[in-house]
Amino acid sequence: MANAVPIDWSKGEQSGLVDIGTHKLCLYSHGPDRKPGEPVVICITGLASSCKASAAVTRLLKPHIRSYTYDRSGFGGSELCRRIPNSTNIALELDLLLKNAPIAPPYIFIAHSYGGILVREFLHLQPNPTSIASLVLLGANHDHMAKLIDWRHPAIWSMAANLDFSTLPSFTDPHTLTPEEWDIYQADIASTKHMAQADLERPHYTAAFETIEAKGHMQRAEKGEPPLLGDSPVAAQSKGFQEIYDAGLKAGNGSPEEQATFGKMVATWKETHERLQNELQALSSCTKVRYLACQHNVHEDDPQSVVEEVLWVLKARKEGKGSA
Repeated sequence: MANAVPIDWSKGEQSGLVDIGTHKLCLYSHGPDRKPGEPVVICITGLASSCKASAAVTRLLKPHIRSYTYDRSGFGGSELCRRIPNSTNIALELDLLLKNAPIAPPYIFIAHSYGGILVREFLHLQPNPTSIASLVLLGANHDHMAKLIDWRHPAIWSMAANLDFSTLPSFTDPHTLTPEEWDIYQADIASTKHMAQADLERPHYTAAFETIEAKGHMQRAEKGEPPLLGDSPVAAQSKGFQEIYDAGLKAGNGSPEEQATFGKMVATWKETHERLQNELQALSSCTKVRYLACQHNVHEDDPQSVVEEVLWVLKARKEGKGSA
């Protein structure tokens, strides 16, 4: 996907490759032309995910603000890279992408799940992150999440074996992507290229928690330092695994030991996840936490709520409000 002429990323809905030095990343723009100094939205996907999952969010944002999505190295239209796809390298490549496009701040990052760690690694690279960015965090990973809420535990997947998720109450509401958006998304994640890069990205997930914790973002107040951000991160929480546990138990899945292990995990996850999401308010002095009834993929299932949080961030930035 070579660009015949340089793209003005502030205008029109476009897609193309941006050279970041070592290789090229595929960038997509959505919504109205940008006026000088206006904030723009940058969407950051979760672990081994596709930016096509954000289609409903970017569509609903169009009346309000310009937004951008992109394919990480090796995914979608982006080229492969020899760099290890760990959290720090992914953040470095995002930094290079925005500088080389160029897309200037201020930014409002919509970061889903693992994207919550990636955006903080990006912010750690910036000399003055408070001046360039606000956050909308969708079920964002917390530094301690892997220690306290390990969704990769074998007992979970043993209990979930052969379940028809479409019969579970929280999964019966359809996603909000259009049929065309859904087909594009599904084709992307089913591609050989996507699956190969996903296999390269996943092994570096666990180490990302220790890496981000070492940055000390959550402990700045203890050191008498101001929050990493002075604007407005927003955390939206999903429901968790209770329905999977109940359905798996009813189906007789898992050994007695696995059932007991998963049961103990589920009993504490909701409370733990809420506590972790609340702790993310340490990133800013202007925060808002909202709990949702949908599943983890908020951007697919309830994109209107994401838009509402972006609008809240815009209002908070304009009015300079404190904690909400």
